[in-house]
Amino acid sequence: MAIVLNILKIFRHEGFFDIVDEKVNRHLLNKSANSKKETKYDAPRSVSKSGICSKSGCMEEDMMRYYYIASCVFTAQFPECSLRIRNYIEERWGFEMVRCCVPKYKIHQFEEKMPEGVLRDEWVSLPDSAVFEPGDQVYSLCHNCNNIIEELHTGVQVRTLWELIDSDDAFIFPDHSDMQVTVQDCWRSRDRRSEQDAVRNILDKMHIHWVEAFHNHQDTDFCGNSLYRQQPPRNPKLAPRHYVDGTKGLFLPHTEEEQKEIMREYCSRYGTNTVICYCHYCLEGLKNGGKDGRHLAELLYGPWSEVKNVKTE
Repeated sequence: MAIVLNILKIFRHEGFFDIVDEKVNRHLLNKSANSKKETKYDAPRSVSKSGICSKSGCMEEDMMRYYYIASCVFTAQFPECSLRIRNYIEERWGFEMVRCCVPKYKIHQFEEKMPEGVLRDEWVSLPDSAVFEPGDQVYSLCHNCNNIIEELHTGVQVRTLWELIDSDDAFIFPDHSDMQVTVQDCWRSRDRRSEQDAVRNILDKMHIHWVEAFHNHQDTDFCGNSLYRQQPPRNPKLAPRHYVDGTKGLFLPHTEEEQKEIMREYCSRYGTNTVICYCHYCLEGLKNGGKDGRHLAELLYGPWSEVKNVKTE
């Protein structure tokens, strides 16, 4: 017995068991990737609903938690697409999901905007919000939600859906190699370079031929019509750094026709007819400006019968 114990100590010292663990984990990941369906994902060991998991198990419920905010406005505009995204988040990552960044925000108004049936039922089943604690990680595709969470909850880490998808080696990207587009960044997330880089990586993985807009990254000045009308009162109250500081001349009232004229003039400067954005307010402006505006989520989660699916290596 003493000899066996000595041998085990030597193996442990030399890292033999770490090597075995690594090979086993790689085998399990490869097996999972090969066996999954195109639109179904297996949740990795690294994340659970209650937080982070490791080889020794999961953290307790009161430790770090992961959330996905589905976005009231986006879901009202793209209810089917939003449900597909939520299914992906649930099956692949196991994050807790909520509707909005703040509790009790226009709950019944947005419920009534959802199509009756499964889409509305699924939305109603979601909690309206959550109690976000320092150390939590919150993902969303809504820039308002990200900005409000960042300013309202110190210590909560804010990331975007696009960063999550870009990091997912198992994600199956549709092939849009026939598209020639301009990519439009959003004023509301002008300081989020990691999100902007992830968006461009995703466009590359979908084989889209893209060019930069005339104002991009931190210099972008576009968020559709929304910058030319009064903003919701909650935004400057909850996130003044984003919606008070540096907003001189923005959010002033304009008539609908004035807004459309501003959008038409702005959109006339694009070099392509199709413009991809990743903000529902930007999309409104692109369409009002006469462009073939596309939301990035549409391209990732649109009708699967219309695209060829390829796995990006």
